[in-house]
Amino acid sequence: MTVSAEKWGTLHGEEIDLFTMCNRAGLTASISTYGATLTGLKIPATNGQTDVVLGYERLENYVNDKTYSGATVGRTANRISGASFVLGEYSYQLDCNEGQNNLHGGYNGFSYKVWQAEQLENGNEPALRMTLISPDGEGGFPGNLLAQILFTLMENGLRIEYSAVTDKPCPVSMTSHPYFNLRGGRGDLGGYELKIRSSRTLSLGGNLLPDGKLVDVQGTEADFTDFAPMDGMNQDGPVRHDRYYPLDENGSGIPATTVRCPESGLAMEVETSQPGLQFYSGDYIAQGTEGKNGCIYGPRSGFCLEPHGYPDAPNKKQFPSVILNPGETYRHSTEYRFLRI
Repeated sequence: MTVSAEKWGTLHGEEIDLFTMCNRAGLTASISTYGATLTGLKIPATNGQTDVVLGYERLENYVNDKTYSGATVGRTANRISGASFVLGEYSYQLDCNEGQNNLHGGYNGFSYKVWQAEQLENGNEPALRMTLISPDGEGGFPGNLLAQILFTLMENGLRIEYSAVTDKPCPVSMTSHPYFNLRGGRGDLGGYELKIRSSRTLSLGGNLLPDGKLVDVQGTEADFTDFAPMDGMNQDGPVRHDRYYPLDENGSGIPATTVRCPESGLAMEVETSQPGLQFYSGDYIAQGTEGKNGCIYGPRSGFCLEPHGYPDAPNKKQFPSVILNPGETYRHSTEYRFLRI
């Protein structure tokens, strides 16, 4: 088991490191201090390793990327309507970085920050801790926030554990944003099958924002209660899937979702302590994007499964709260596990 580091470049005079973890099971994970970004996750294959995460060869590609490829997003993942919310007696205005709304924490979100890294001894599992201090008022969010992420390479995948503390009440809902491709970055979502342990999804209004209602998925294109194909076009627009699923069950070894790709012989399970997850089918990846390992990406070259709190929860009182208060610790964990089929 090893954790190695290399200098990957500089950004605004600050050095960026790239850490690589390897274990005895033949898995390798690469993580950059820029954005606490998962740049690679290699799984043992019959002829070497399969890198199941989309990404780029160079730091500058991540700096210029608009898709949050592999990045940690926060303080709040997903969308906040009107880029504002009221908490107690105060109203807070956030960055409007997606039309009139706030997406993934805004222009000063965690995906654009340089994190501090610490290699850890964690038994038989190599681990890396990332730490970030987000000051009061950054991006419009209240409170000085100390955020930490622990990446641990398991025998069959990657575990990501999140924690945070604050000195003022503030919304916190962090996640990781890797785009997965179980064919080593080649091809689109044709042939992939998905199952989500959720019988409901959030009803969407305009701009992919939830309208506050939960709807039954049975018989709709959002129904993944049993394995169903990921591919196919949505007749109502260019995005096939970008929706949040509250989970019927979560944690305790129960996979929230399972993806399988018969062509590659690989399947991926996602287990999380979060109440739900966002499934995004990667429709806005630009055609002709030059990726790593000689791959050329385009729409639906990869899919995202992003466990986090309910989107727009600060403005939807009927949703579970994502407010972190002083004296509390925000915690959640997600495991991405891989198996042969």
